[in-house]
Amino acid sequence: GCLLSLLIFIVLIAMIKNIYFTYCLIPIIIAKNEIVQHEVYIVANIVPDVRPGCLYRSAKAATIGSSLTQGFAVLRAAFYHWQQVLSPLSIFIMFLEEAMQELKDRIVKEGKILPGNIVKVDGFLNHRVDCAFMGRIADEFKKYFDLDNVDLILTAEASGIALSAICAYRYGKPMVYAKKAKSDNIEGGLYQSEIFSYTYKKKVTLLVSKEWLSSDDKVLIIDDFMANGEAMRGLCDIVTAAGATLLGIGCAVEKGFQGGGDALREAGYDVRSLAVIEKMDAETGVITFR
Repeated sequence: GCLLSLLIFIVLIAMIKNIYFTYCLIPIIIAKNEIVQHEVYIVANIVPDVRPGCLYRSAKAATIGSSLTQGFAVLRAAFYHWQQVLSPLSIFIMFLEEAMQELKDRIVKEGKILPGNIVKVDGFLNHRVDCAFMGRIADEFKKYFDLDNVDLILTAEASGIALSAICAYRYGKPMVYAKKAKSDNIEGGLYQSEIFSYTYKKKVTLLVSKEWLSSDDKVLIIDDFMANGEAMRGLCDIVTAAGATLLGIGCAVEKGFQGGGDALREAGYDVRSLAVIEKMDAETGVITFR
């Protein structure tokens, strides 16, 4: 009786046109059942002005209730416009998945394994950039870091700039990127750290102007990719040299088998990688995640 009344109520809500909300309503959890090892939710969510392609895996993950913040997230069902909804009520049964399963799926589907243990994901992450997807990655980092205490986002030139800029925009923070060559428009002193670039197979020097990083700053490092962790180490050294406070390191993709991220964790840094590749097989193209 109660469940039927609730369903009827949602149907009526879904039939009302031209109701627009500024963002997203908390998903309405109608029913929950345990099936295999997944939590299954039936979710109705009212979200206008979202493209049809944003259903399911492209939908933003949402955390429901303070008691569930440690583990339960529901993928929001997205409605295009009320006028374009095919039925009065669109209810999606969605499986609770681990954070950023979409990222792992795209690595498997679109990534290419190249000689030298290189995984090429430049179709969406660091050459051709899927900005909407970067926004969802930025939202995922919110779960791991206290952004109220962050003063600025720090990254390294060049491929980390896109993700970091979108994160900084999402969080309302400035973004500073370490340059790899001194330009004429940099004035005053520099913080610098020499690193070995895994991508370019040579030593480079990361440079940050002292004008934009001070001992008062609380810093969150964001980068798109981590292999042996040299770029991250260099950025950490720059933060230390400035006397600033490093609150954490967020990385989209980490090659766990190269040990860079684990070395930073052992050194006491709070490193959060959304997809950690444990091993890759160039012959079969199989990528295994931690």
